[in-house]
Amino acid sequence: MDEPVKPADGNNAPEKTSWVNQAHKAISKVRTLYDRLGRHDRVAAIASLVLIVSEFFPWYREKLTVKSGDKVKQYIAEHSAIGTFSFVEIALLITAASVLVLLFARAEGHAIRLPISDGTLFASAGVWAIFLIVFRTFDRPGFSYEGLSLEMELQWGIAVALISAIVLALTGLSKRRSKPDIDS
Repeated sequence: MDEPVKPADGNNAPEKTSWVNQAHKAISKVRTLYDRLGRHDRVAAIASLVLIVSEFFPWYREKLTVKSGDKVKQYIAEHSAIGTFSFVEIALLITAASVLVLLFARAEGHAIRLPISDGTLFASAGVWAIFLIVFRTFDRPGFSYEGLSLEMELQWGIAVALISAIVLALTGLSKRRSKPDIDS
């Protein structure tokens, strides 16, 4: 019988693919940078990340009622914020991503000079996100079907986004109160 050939270094484990190594290095770097952040910055990072991820959750449920003679059929479809992409969703993504970029740039030691403190910036980003989400609850995306009854209901994803925006705003206010200096 032929025995399997062992690598020269004696390691029997198969080599990890390069993308697995790269993903592991990226995760390790993000973890290291996250560990360098302060308490308020960590909460702001998590709130911003949740705000981005929440755009993939269902924000709207569309109920379409079709009447044909004596028959009534209902069709239900759920839509995420990404599925109804517009200015509001782009603005939310840019806002949350900007907070994350600033936080991780600071964690890497980059000295970024801003005319306002990080706390004020986080609070402003949170208030802006709250405004956009509340706006989106009243100005729901339009799905039109001629001659058919259509109801558009809000789903749990928009609540997750709103909660994360509120947490971001409150974290910014808390950070601002604890460090009112311009430099953070």
